[in-house]
Amino acid sequence: MSQLINSPQDIVPEMIDGLLFTNKNIQKIKGRNVIIRKDRTSTKDGKEVALISGGGSGHEPSHAGFVGKGMLSAAVLGDVFSSPTPMQVLSAIRAVTGPAGCLLIVKNYTGDRLNFGMAAELARNEGYEVAMVIVGDDCALLDREGQTAGRRGIAGTLFVHKILGALAESGEDLESIRKFGLQLCNDIFSAGFALSGCTLPGSDKPIFQMEEKRIEMGLGIHGESGRENLPLTTSSQHARDLVDIICQYSSGDVAIMINNLGSTTNMEMYIFTKHVVQRLISRIYCGAFMTALDMHGVSLSVVPGKTEYLRGLDHPIQVSSWPIALACGEYREDLEADLRDEEDDTSKIERLRERDETTSRGVVRFCEGVIDRMMCKTQHLSDLDALVGDGDLGSNLEKAGRKIRDKLDIMPLSLGLFTEAIATILADEMGGTSGVLYTAFFLHFSRSLQQGHLWAAAFEAGCGGITDLGGAKEGDRTMMDALLPAVQAIHKAREEEKQDAEVLKLAADAAQKGADKTKEMQAKKGRSSYLGSRAIGHPDPGAQAIADLLKIISDVFNSPE
Repeated sequence: MSQLINSPQDIVPEMIDGLLFTNKNIQKIKGRNVIIRKDRTSTKDGKEVALISGGGSGHEPSHAGFVGKGMLSAAVLGDVFSSPTPMQVLSAIRAVTGPAGCLLIVKNYTGDRLNFGMAAELARNEGYEVAMVIVGDDCALLDREGQTAGRRGIAGTLFVHKILGALAESGEDLESIRKFGLQLCNDIFSAGFALSGCTLPGSDKPIFQMEEKRIEMGLGIHGESGRENLPLTTSSQHARDLVDIICQYSSGDVAIMINNLGSTTNMEMYIFTKHVVQRLISRIYCGAFMTALDMHGVSLSVVPGKTEYLRGLDHPIQVSSWPIALACGEYREDLEADLRDEEDDTSKIERLRERDETTSRGVVRFCEGVIDRMMCKTQHLSDLDALVGDGDLGSNLEKAGRKIRDKLDIMPLSLGLFTEAIATILADEMGGTSGVLYTAFFLHFSRSLQQGHLWAAAFEAGCGGITDLGGAKEGDRTMMDALLPAVQAIHKAREEEKQDAEVLKLAADAAQKGADKTKEMQAKKGRSSYLGSRAIGHPDPGAQAIADLLKIISDVFNSPE
């Protein structure tokens, strides 16, 4: 497992040093892995209760990212997945605690409870007023027989930081905050799942191995086992799974926190959020709050939408890692602004159909055959594109094919108008470089046909449209290395007065030979050009896609069906 670190032994102090450069409002205690507020007068010399939390590192931004005005006064960082020592916690208590005392907010893990508990005892011996609340929000294992350790503390702990931070800043006394915190902890419920384990710094493999296409439902933030191992299905299904677990214990209006466990992409997080919000509706927080190194997964935490809780969540703060919440109240109906005043695809195609006098559906049946066979090339083309590009060529062509097939019933039936309709669909549905180039081809191809030219001349016009737009020529290692040989083969076959079936076959053969030649070319256009000689040995994906398409067109045209 590749990791961007120096020495595993120095990982926590080096991480802290880097963090300090990103936030001018925090400091660390010299010689300690402890982050404190730079301005400590409100707690050290004033009447504000100090809030201290912490635990093992590896859960960033927890807890150092939540140190600041309105939340934590200090965060104590242990080694990776290891509780901090009592003396580290004690140094934090000494640094930020004044006459109003301090509250330790501790996740329900044995090491954290013992080390923070010992620090509290030592601090009381020095005359400090110290209280502690234990956060156990993980409800995934509550129904497991023989479970005696209690609920684990996971990302719902951040709700405690935020809400109690508001109380402390408002001047509530230590005992009031402690009692309020006990009730709050009882009201927070969380559960999560992961698609992969996490890897400790310096290790070459994850703490635990996950089978492909499986998830661990209800696991802890250190990779502790969950309630069950399930097949990976869809984001929407697993959103329902988590919501169903949590709704056994919490219902009604809630604030929700959708937490990235480490390496889940933003795209995955937003898709998951969509499906959670359709079930649980209130304030929404989405992001990385309490991670587990590089674990690929998500957790969901909820707190009831009680007035006193929401007041704390909405209280202004100055910390680096707490996001702005969307205060919903109800499911948003204003998600889209309908500003499209242009004609949509369907209307354009229907207008083309009105101009059409052709009644034979031969072109539709032909197109269906081409699309069905081209779909079989999706994975092959994506794999080829992944070697030298971004791997999306096959999926983009498949998407375009599906969109065309969906509209075949309303398409005009003459070849000129039919291919204009294809260009219209591609212009709206097929993104990427290939999308606009295919659009250019079909647009110029259709125009040429509608001007009375035969299909061979129209094919050359389509290729000219690509050249005019993209500037590529034969030898640049692009789709033109397949298209231009096909054009030359068509010209020669026409001069020899060959039939269309033979012309198409010769064009397809020439295109494949052209695509094969790209294996030895260094790209001058497109993403492959950034690879230099590393692309040599693999055919250009765009050229191969053209060769495949022309071969399929020839096969379907020559098919007895």
